[in-house]
Amino acid sequence: MTNPSLLRPVLYVIGHLLLAFALAMMAPMALDLAQGNADWMVFATSAAVTVFVAGLLAFSCRGPMADLSLRQMFLIVGFGYLVLTLFAALPFMLMANRLGLVDAMFETVSAITTTGSTVMVGLDSTPHGILLWRALLQWIGGIGIIAIGIMILPFLRVGGMQLFRLESSDRSEKLMARAEDYAKALAAAYVVLTAASIIGLLLCGIGLFDSVCHAMFAIATGGFSNYDLSVGHFNNFPAEIILSITMIAGAMPFAIYIKMWQGERGAIVRDGQVRLFLTIWFLAVLSTSVWLMAHLGMAPGPAFRNALFNITSLIATCGFVSGDYSQWGSFVLILALILPIMGGCTGSASGGIKMFRFRILMKAFRHQIIRMFNPNRVVPVEYDGQVIDTEIMFSVVTYFFVFVAGYILCSLALSAMGLDAIEALSAATAALSNTGPGLGARIGPIGTFAPLGDAAKITLTLAMLLGRLEFFTLLVLVHPGFWRR
Repeated sequence: MTNPSLLRPVLYVIGHLLLAFALAMMAPMALDLAQGNADWMVFATSAAVTVFVAGLLAFSCRGPMADLSLRQMFLIVGFGYLVLTLFAALPFMLMANRLGLVDAMFETVSAITTTGSTVMVGLDSTPHGILLWRALLQWIGGIGIIAIGIMILPFLRVGGMQLFRLESSDRSEKLMARAEDYAKALAAAYVVLTAASIIGLLLCGIGLFDSVCHAMFAIATGGFSNYDLSVGHFNNFPAEIILSITMIAGAMPFAIYIKMWQGERGAIVRDGQVRLFLTIWFLAVLSTSVWLMAHLGMAPGPAFRNALFNITSLIATCGFVSGDYSQWGSFVLILALILPIMGGCTGSASGGIKMFRFRILMKAFRHQIIRMFNPNRVVPVEYDGQVIDTEIMFSVVTYFFVFVAGYILCSLALSAMGLDAIEALSAATAALSNTGPGLGARIGPIGTFAPLGDAAKITLTLAMLLGRLEFFTLLVLVHPGFWRR
């Protein structure tokens, strides 16, 4: 039986989060009003409904707030995402070219989870208010998952994330004295990087509105765009370089930026997962450039340009594309499936399994090899100077197993729903790693997920949430024991 006091603080927090979303709707409403677009009523109505529900939750559940329990933190993260997504979908269901409930939820979940898959077509002629709302959702989702990854998941012990709890414990160096100060520093870094990207895009000749939206898409590693051809619409190499830098920045651990601001200039070099991420990125860009020259006959300049932007987008789990890389041959197709699954760094906006888990798995593999020929030798497994205990190792291995199992089940389900093998595998990759485009004629880099049936869209919507919240944050909510008093 559920304890009623379990839900009251959860609903109170969710009410305040809904209020923040309602305030965010004011920006696209004001833009549509300024441009004389009738769609401003869409956001006014959506905001009014959201404020009403937010006020109902906040006022009915207010009272003395004690420290949140572990179960309440799970509920805030898991249930909060579901509730916020439902209300954030209202503008898509009320706009002129209305989306149905399934499509609206797909688009909204894709935005908030910074996936970048879309069911919308005709983006070039879509009102700016809706385009700005998509950008805001991805931007908010980006900083939201960074905050969750740094400040909440380590305490929930999800997938080995408890390793990063050591950074804020009393026994190790503190990044900030108080959680509030840390959150402010995190937000400041996010805003500064976004502003720098906007300025860079403006200097490249991109218009103000497109610069603002694409900077928000890039730093969140979301990958939506204001155009059906994505970044390929601009055909602007300097802008692609700025966006590539922004995507890399979004895929880095944001704790690194705070350390650097505090004077630790070498923090980014000392971080092992950053070194691994940049090494894989460099090798992937280099090998793809060589492949395009050798097998497609591209000149060195175009080959490097295409490889740099699209490979960066893939490994950062961003949905941007500058061309149809599904036509570049088998080597690139394999990279398009592998790189997003690996993903970026822990504490970043990117998705995927994350580099720190691969580092731990590689260290565990090396440890096992040594133990096989020297069973009596004591070889501690370390991560950047910290000894990895059995609990962390077990959490990482379990997460890896659950991700692979989820990938297999999602691919099989999609194939049973009529998707061919490439579509099913790539759609599962796109959803679980929060990457964006898939492969194939319909959902490829220059396609959309609109042609898929509702069952496939619902499956992918759930997969996006599972991948973004690292599986266990949602799966724990369906365990009967979680709800017992």
